[in-house]
Amino acid sequence: MSRRTSRHAGGAARQALASALLCAAVACLLWLGAAARADAAPRAAGLAPPGSPAAAAKQTKLDTILAQVAALAKSRGVQAARQYATPRGVDLRPGGVRVIILATDARVATLQSVRRAVRVAGGIVAGSFDRYVSARVPVTALPRLSRCAAVGSVREPGGCAADATSSEGVAEMNVSPWTAAGFTGAGVKVGIIDGGFKGYQALLGTELPASVSTWGKSALGPEGGPADDVSHGTAVAEIAHDMAPGAQLYLASVGDPVELAEAERWMVQSGVSVINHSMGWWGWGQTDGTGVINQVVDHAVANDVFWANSAGNSRLMHWRGDFTDPDRDFWLDFDNVAGDRYNTFYASAGKYIQACLWWDDSFSAATEDFDLWLAKLNPGTGQWEQVASSERRQGGEAGQTPVEIITYTAPTAGYYAWQVARAWSARTDVDFDLLTPGVTLDDPSNPHAHWFSYERSCAQPADNASAGFMAVAAVERAPGYVQATYSSQGPTRDGRITPEISAPTSVTSVTIPSFTGTSSSSPHIAGLAAILRQAYPTYSAARIETLIKDQAADLGTPGPDTLFGWGRAVLPAVPRDTTRPVTTAWAAKVKRGAGAALRYRVVDAGFSAGPAKVTLLVKNARGKLVKKLGPFAGRASGVTYRATFRCTLAKGKYRYYVQATDAAGNKAVKIGSAALTVK
Repeated sequence: MSRRTSRHAGGAARQALASALLCAAVACLLWLGAAARADAAPRAAGLAPPGSPAAAAKQTKLDTILAQVAALAKSRGVQAARQYATPRGVDLRPGGVRVIILATDARVATLQSVRRAVRVAGGIVAGSFDRYVSARVPVTALPRLSRCAAVGSVREPGGCAADATSSEGVAEMNVSPWTAAGFTGAGVKVGIIDGGFKGYQALLGTELPASVSTWGKSALGPEGGPADDVSHGTAVAEIAHDMAPGAQLYLASVGDPVELAEAERWMVQSGVSVINHSMGWWGWGQTDGTGVINQVVDHAVANDVFWANSAGNSRLMHWRGDFTDPDRDFWLDFDNVAGDRYNTFYASAGKYIQACLWWDDSFSAATEDFDLWLAKLNPGTGQWEQVASSERRQGGEAGQTPVEIITYTAPTAGYYAWQVARAWSARTDVDFDLLTPGVTLDDPSNPHAHWFSYERSCAQPADNASAGFMAVAAVERAPGYVQATYSSQGPTRDGRITPEISAPTSVTSVTIPSFTGTSSSSPHIAGLAAILRQAYPTYSAARIETLIKDQAADLGTPGPDTLFGWGRAVLPAVPRDTTRPVTTAWAAKVKRGAGAALRYRVVDAGFSAGPAKVTLLVKNARGKLVKKLGPFAGRASGVTYRATFRCTLAKGKYRYYVQATDAAGNKAVKIGSAALTVK
């Protein structure tokens, strides 16, 4: 595990020591007064006193922030609640607050009870998948909803983000010779599942195909449509189209796991065989191949869909480790040294701050209870002051997950810090992951203590284990092809290699002129897969993955590794198709001087099948050529055509022959012929 510890100034060190001693004393008093719960974590004075919304969250099924917003709406009104909610990432609108409800189980009766509770609360159900229900509920009705016996927990739908002209990757991956040979992804349907596709209509017929198919939920508000305020998906689609200009595109915008599942089902039903998803999700599973996000991917791959996914941009924004508390003050000490409980970072004013903490525990009924806190350094006093917390309850009840999430907008610039508290846990060897999207922990300019880990920094579903799925890392442009410093790396929690493959970043698109991140790398692989699915139509998604791995140019340590996977994706030389077409003809009887039609068909089993060029030769009984029809270009394999002409031949018996040459230059191995009788 990599980490950096910057030396504190002497005064700051004394302040930190004093703060640690004070917290230890407070913890001791709490311990003496709490016989039923001796491991209760200390609570910062002034942030969450007994009876406050944050303290109440431990006793309800609501997320901490949802409990706070609901309590504020009740005491001071919805407008005050909205002002508090917006900078903390809560989607509170006139129609209510958008939430994901985790039912206690996935039985039909249980889900029906949850849906009924939402309607009784005056809310709208948008959809459901497994035991997850997506809804918008009046903020003042959240406590009532949480009291439904079928509701395990209620959380905000956050925990996903985009892993933020012709793409230069086309040349660097040797795609041009393939497209010149006719391999453009023609006949292949490619799906792009993303957060939004603002401006895609203006690019139809230029940077995108002339037409695309779209899907987007609208039940919860305008955030669900394909043409909303997010343009990230449009840039992703541009790259996929650059790579495979002949493929059909299907665009779907999503914002929660239920929408992800519904979009994937729509694509499978539409015949999509390649999906790109340049987004990462956190707090929905253990990053070991399990969880609701991976269930969606598994379903697609089980239906022979190849899935390319960005590995993530969180390599510098992640920490992993066990819970260590040498001073026994119930706070995690990041470096196993008393007082090292602040993992610091700098944020400018208005910075959108996010973090997700999860640990090895059951994702259906977590029993180890930990909390996540955010503090800010007061430059005047040198003290850390806590400004936000996530205190979900983990008590072994159905629907409780080992996850804490904080979203916060920095009101002023300065240094902030993450803290982890042990609220209740029988174990001390708990293995944590702390992911902070957009917040860099590996910052050499930070003078305060900070810890980070490059390993295991991929979000979901980059941890997926299905054959036919590939997580994509980012490498910089030629000639070096060095790893992009932000590109997340493996392994997964269960020790498997991820990402599986690497592709270019820092490429050009109209929507995002300099498109960086694994978001731009992933659609290169999706486009490449579309080309291969056209070239090898009988290959499964799993075999396409194997082919991409086998042709990759190794990078870094010899062999597969957790930085580059199997290496940089590149297509080999265009293969030579030697399969020769077969033609068929049908007997015909015509009248001299009348119109006539000769039926024929070309079947080509080669990977470069069609369009073929066909010529019909009519010969008399002595074998002499008496008429030539064609050549006819663009004849597709397996389609019956008619060659029409006015018959001027003398009455008698003839025979016509169907000659064909396919797109690869192969001539028909078996020339079909049939009798032609002129009366």
